[in-house]
Amino acid sequence: MRARHAGVAEQGRAVAGACNRALPMTESLLQMIRNGGSVMPNPFRKEALEPGAVLCNRVEELRRLKDAAESGENVLLHSPRRYGKTSLCRRLQHDLQDDGYACVSTDFFGVDSVEEIARRLARSVAMAIHSRQSLWDKGRRWLSAWKSFRIILSPKSDGSFDISVEKVRLSIDPRTLLDDMLQDLAEFVRGGHFPCHVVFDEFQEITRLREAAVVEGLIRGAIQGLPCSFIFAGSRRGILKVMFQDKTRPFFQSATPMQLPSLPTAEAVAYLTDQFGRGGREISPEAAELLIQKASNHPYYIQHIASDAYAVSESTVGVDEVDKAYALTVQACVPLFEATLTGLTPQQIGVLRAVARHQPDEILGRQFSQSIGLQPSSITYAKNKLVEEDLVEQRDGRWRVVDPVFEDWLQRESGGSPL
Repeated sequence: MRARHAGVAEQGRAVAGACNRALPMTESLLQMIRNGGSVMPNPFRKEALEPGAVLCNRVEELRRLKDAAESGENVLLHSPRRYGKTSLCRRLQHDLQDDGYACVSTDFFGVDSVEEIARRLARSVAMAIHSRQSLWDKGRRWLSAWKSFRIILSPKSDGSFDISVEKVRLSIDPRTLLDDMLQDLAEFVRGGHFPCHVVFDEFQEITRLREAAVVEGLIRGAIQGLPCSFIFAGSRRGILKVMFQDKTRPFFQSATPMQLPSLPTAEAVAYLTDQFGRGGREISPEAAELLIQKASNHPYYIQHIASDAYAVSESTVGVDEVDKAYALTVQACVPLFEATLTGLTPQQIGVLRAVARHQPDEILGRQFSQSIGLQPSSITYAKNKLVEEDLVEQRDGRWRVVDPVFEDWLQRESGGSPL
C-alpha cells in the first residue's frame, strides 16, 4: 500500500513539474495536483476542537482528569478564556465513552434563568443517553419516569433525531423544577447502570442569576456523595475562586483545583509542524516560533493565527505569512474587543488601557494614578471589576491584560511602554 501511494505521489510530482514548465499555474493548483487532485482542508480550527481531534500537548492534563474520573474526584478546571478547556473536556469524555462511561456535558454560558439551567441539564442528559444504543436501551425507561421533563425526539431527514425537552408540569416553580432535574440525574448516577462523568462548562455563569445562592445550594446538595466525577470548568477565575474557597459558600473545598497552563513552546512548534504537514504545507522553525511568540503561547491564538497562515500561504509558511496571518487575526477579533469595552465604564476602560500601555508593577501607586488621572479609590473599584471579569491579572510581577492579543490591540490604539 505504501509503495502504491509512493508511486501515485511520484506521478503527481512528475505531472506537476511538466505543467509548471508548460503553463503559468498557481501554486495552490500545483499543490492540488501533488495531493492527487484533492484540496487539503485547513488543519486548524478557530472553534473548540472536535472530540477526536489532535491536541497540542495536554497529555498530563488528560491523564490527571482521567484519574479523577476513575476515582470519582471532582475537579475545578480553570484558565483564561479560550484556553482549550472545552476541547480538553470533549477529548476526555470521548475517551471515557470508549471505556463505557455515560458522559454528560452542560454549558452554562449565557444562562438567564433557573429554568434555563434545568432545561439545559435535562437536554444534555438525554443527549448523552441517546448517543449510544446500549445506554438508550437501559436509560429510556428511566427517562420516561422523570419528574421534571419529558423527552421529545424529532426525526430528521438523515435518519437521526433532534432532542428537545418540555416540562412535565407547566406551572412548576423554576427552583422546584431544577431540584427535580438534579434528583433525576442523581437517581441515574446511583442506578449503577454505567459509570458516569459530568462536565459543567462555564460554571461561574450561574452567579449572574438573582437566585444564584439557591442554585448553588441545590446543585451542591444533589451531587454531594454521588459516585461520579464532576468537572466544574470556567474562565472567570476570580469568581470561581470565591465560589470554591469561601467557607460560607456551598461548594467550599468540594473540588480539586486544576489550572490549565499556556502551551510550552517546544511542544507547540512540534504541533504546528505536524499539523501544517497534514495540510500539505511546510512551516519553517523560525516562522513557527514567531507564530507562537505572537500568540503568547495562548492555545486559541495559536490555532487562529495558524489557520490564517494556512489560508494565506501556498506550499511554505514563512515569517511573512505569519505576519499577514497575525494582522488578519487581530482584525477578526476587533469586534469582540470593542464589544468588551462597550460593557465597561469609562473609568474601567481607562484602567484597562493604562494596564495594557504601561504594564505597571503597582496599580495603586502614585505614578500609575497620575498617568491616568484617577484617584486611588476609583482605580481600586475599576481594578476589582476588571479582575472579576478576568480582564486583568498580576503576572510575573506586573499587571497585564489577560488576553495577549487584546493587550496588543489596546497598545496599538493608545501607544506606550511599561512604567
